[in-house]
Amino acid sequence: MLEESIPVATALARDGKAESVEMSEVLLMRGDALRVAGDAAAAHASYRASLDAAERAAGPQGTALLLPLERLADAARAAGLREEEVELVARSLAILRRRDGLRTAGTDELQGRLIDGLAALGRFDAAEREALTQLRAAESRYGTDSPALLPALDAVATLYSSFAAGAQARPHLERMVRLLETGGSPDDPRLLKPLLGLSRSHALEYRFGIVDPRTMSVHADRTADVRRPVENAFAPPLCVTDPRTGLPVCQQVPTPFTRPNLPPRLSTDGEAPLLRALRIAEAQPSVTPFQRGVVHVEAGDWFLLRGEAARAHEHYRKAWTLLADPAGRPTGFENPLRAPRQLLYRRPASTQDFAHLPAGKFTVQSVVTEFTVRPDGRVGDVRTVEENTNLRRLEDARAAVRGAVFAPRLENGEPVATEGVRIVENFPVPR
Repeated sequence: MLEESIPVATALARDGKAESVEMSEVLLMRGDALRVAGDAAAAHASYRASLDAAERAAGPQGTALLLPLERLADAARAAGLREEEVELVARSLAILRRRDGLRTAGTDELQGRLIDGLAALGRFDAAEREALTQLRAAESRYGTDSPALLPALDAVATLYSSFAAGAQARPHLERMVRLLETGGSPDDPRLLKPLLGLSRSHALEYRFGIVDPRTMSVHADRTADVRRPVENAFAPPLCVTDPRTGLPVCQQVPTPFTRPNLPPRLSTDGEAPLLRALRIAEAQPSVTPFQRGVVHVEAGDWFLLRGEAARAHEHYRKAWTLLADPAGRPTGFENPLRAPRQLLYRRPASTQDFAHLPAGKFTVQSVVTEFTVRPDGRVGDVRTVEENTNLRRLEDARAAVRGAVFAPRLENGEPVATEGVRIVENFPVPR
């Protein structure tokens, strides 16, 4: 029956006449079959036709739209169409809220996906609004002192951290710690995430300054003012091999530059939660080797930022062994210790000289600086390999690179030097 229905549904969809829930379901199954067969574009089109058919049959707010919306959002994400994905997820959430209200637990996963999508697009205001709505709904549903609030608190803290707003993340992380400690064990492995988050919030302030994402505006691609999240500690290495040259290239994370807000040193307040996380990770048998390895990477990064290379190396060596153990390791995990990782790079102030210019009113001048990342995380052998700007910006780019700190690459468990690493710095200038 399905084999007979699919051609009919396809023809009706092509002619814009598919308008029953049954036809929507057939087109949905057709999309599933095409996705499994590897025809992503045709699957996406079939899911879109399924959604259109459901909307004609049930109206724009009908619950029959939920499954086509979900499948189409998945297809959009797989194709890299994040704007479309976010629009579809928001629409699904609106239908569920209209049906069930704000307080239902069934919307949590969908709302989390919407928050992630908005953050990935740099739309902080909308992402924050959704995250705080989710938290308030959870408080209304469970009360203000229930462990059931942990996922919503984590979503808010993760959002702020992803935009380098450590100070805004901290109250929510501290609240997570208090909820877990109340009536629980002080060594609960669930404490690892908020404790590491607290430590990381202080590192973020040292690396990026005191950031308010609501007012942050930076040139990410030098064509428009946008807001984008920074990388997190578990992301793939920032320094990747350029397939054309075989050399590591470090892509710059767009961040605000406000010199008075950059702390001169790493706050010691982040060390206590980090050391507590280390104790829990080593003491609790339920913590997997992968989780312990992650904690040791965090510790290595912290002490390297503190200028204690020998202490950092001890943690990196332990992490190297632990991350090699497949137990608990996520699928597709890339060992961050196999390449240098940029921990601290303060962009030249001159990159912001003309950051206020609107798109079309500026052009870009660039400096490509090549250097060696030493085992102690410092930079040596700095030289310019490409440039099309003036001497002042050239010297600014070199000075920024000399002040950078990197987690070194490990080879057979030992920190080693990496030559030929490059940083590309862009300077917007008036046309």
